[in-house]
Amino acid sequence: MRILGIDPGLARVGYGVIDTGNGTQQMLDCGIIRTDPGRSDGDRMVEIAADLR
Repeated sequence: MRILGIDPGLARVGYGVIDTGNGTQQMLDCGIIRTDPGRSDGDRMVEIAADLR
């Protein structure tokens, strides 16, 4: 099973992806998405959604 964990925020969003199976866990990816504070909240949310894809 693949699991996506998200630490929500508007300026910075942390994320991590792990894969589990057969009693093991493996980290696949993790990082931080930073958005421009000069943009509108809506534009920042669109940017976050696009970066998570």
